[in-house]
Amino acid sequence: MLANLWYLSEELVALAFFDPEVDAAEKRAMVKQLSHGAKKDHAKRISIDRSTIRDKRLRDFVARNTCNFFVILSLPNSFRATNSETWESNADCLKTEEVVRELCIVNDTAERGVALMQEYNVLMTKDEKRTVCPTSRCRTQTVPDLKKATVIKGLASTSSNDT
Repeated sequence: MLANLWYLSEELVALAFFDPEVDAAEKRAMVKQLSHGAKKDHAKRISIDRSTIRDKRLRDFVARNTCNFFVILSLPNSFRATNSETWESNADCLKTEEVVRELCIVNDTAERGVALMQEYNVLMTKDEKRTVCPTSRCRTQTVPDLKKATVIKGLASTSSNDT
């Protein structure tokens, strides 16, 4: 689980306000936590002590900086002043939730890119593949590792061999 927390930040924890699996009591506690000051050593990512991860709740990751989520996306957030049990009928909350649901997640985009390349590779002929994407054996002969300096050197030698 810790490996998947690299993207967690005080701002992104605001997405939990719109998660139907987070109960109203936890959302109330998150709103209450918003009034607390931001940590003095505000980092881009939250660091978590492995020994305390099981004791953490969403509210533990909320700080004043969580409000930046709404500011950055220019989203209404007046619904936070109302009871979390009424958010389902609050116009501002519904508008913000709609935007949140439409956010494009990076992993989804990456997966679509991989699928597109796989489909492209299926459509290519063997001759096209040799021209566009040389075999790994050919690559390892010119570029034995993927260090920047080695790749540049390998590309330079490949282009001088072509002329």
